[in-house]
Amino acid sequence: MKNKFFYSFIYLFVFLLCVNTAHAQQQNYIIKSLLDIASTIRSEFYKQVPEETLYNGALKEIKQKYNLDVPAVKDQRQFVSAISSFFKKYPSDSGKIGELAVKGMIKSLNDQYSLFFDTQQWEYFKKVSSGSEFTGIGVELAKKNGNFIIVSPVYGSSAQKAGLRAGDVIVGVAGKNVKGMDDLDVLNLFDGYANTILDLQVVRNGQVKNFKVKRTPLSMHAPKGSILKAGDQVGYVRIFYFSDKTDLEVKKYLENMKNRGIKKLIIDLRDNPGGDFKASVRLASMFLGRQTVVTRTRNGGVSEKVVGDSDKIFDFKTVILVNRGSASASEVFSGAMQDYKIATLIGEQTFGKALIQSVYGLQGNAGCKITTAKYYPPSGRDILYKGLTPSFKVATPEPREKVSDDVCINTALNYLKK
Repeated sequence: MKNKFFYSFIYLFVFLLCVNTAHAQQQNYIIKSLLDIASTIRSEFYKQVPEETLYNGALKEIKQKYNLDVPAVKDQRQFVSAISSFFKKYPSDSGKIGELAVKGMIKSLNDQYSLFFDTQQWEYFKKVSSGSEFTGIGVELAKKNGNFIIVSPVYGSSAQKAGLRAGDVIVGVAGKNVKGMDDLDVLNLFDGYANTILDLQVVRNGQVKNFKVKRTPLSMHAPKGSILKAGDQVGYVRIFYFSDKTDLEVKKYLENMKNRGIKKLIIDLRDNPGGDFKASVRLASMFLGRQTVVTRTRNGGVSEKVVGDSDKIFDFKTVILVNRGSASASEVFSGAMQDYKIATLIGEQTFGKALIQSVYGLQGNAGCKITTAKYYPPSGRDILYKGLTPSFKVATPEPREKVSDDVCINTALNYLKK
């Protein structure tokens, strides 16, 4: 289904490469693609959605852009007629109308994690996901209750150094009140050249706070491993983000620790916003073996167990450090480790993003991500918007540069002495 979705977008944006193609042919491609996309969204989105919801969402976005008054539609025939009327009125804007229609369909899902990326945001997303260097202040954002919030600041970023925290609600960017603004417009305000200053206004614990944050070149850090000297030697691995290579990178550290006879381990997932779902499942299977890591439900409530694909490799006495910035793939891994009693969680309640997005690259250098499943830890508990509850809560769960100053790490070391 994903290939079908991808190639539907190729049709949609093919006009960008075929400037000499007749308008009528372009418009036929776009209409066909929109119908295919609507069909695929209905089958892939994790909740059931009527086709007329998607059609009217598409028309709403177009009508707002062109200030048109077009009645709602009830079926495919009426939708095609409405799109065709837009093409006749604005024959040179067929590509833009198609893009607006897709954007409107995704917005109509009323899902804060499903987003359309224009060229600017798609380039940014690809760089972050691949680990390439990108320019920004270094925050992972998500929508919650209609607001953009900081899931976590990137380790070592100017956002972290400025004091921005997980859970901060964004209310102002670059001097603009962002309440009610289009998602893409808000995201694009964060972009800018290196060494320029971004003014941010956030709400934290009911209080408004202002920050000036420098945009700098940065990249997502690879995992780091070390040996903590505290009585018995304890292995320590900090995972900042799950890329598609994270499981292999962590495996190297763990194999080295195992070969050195280390029996105790701390895995630090604080301020880890998630990332590659499959990498988190692969890492979990190194501790669980071929057991269920998560159960995910798709469109219409169809359940599917995601099982580890390797034998158990490691058998450390393990603690996982978490905080409110631990989300998504971090919760996949932590939830499985907690449910099988392989690890003890220490820190604070996690973010609670129990949804899986599929990402689609589009011809014309655009993209989108759509929520395609909801997941549950092996026990079946619902952690969406609730998060995972640690066995030991820590009042100051933020990471510190020095181990001696880090309350979470010291709590973990004391626990592992038992």
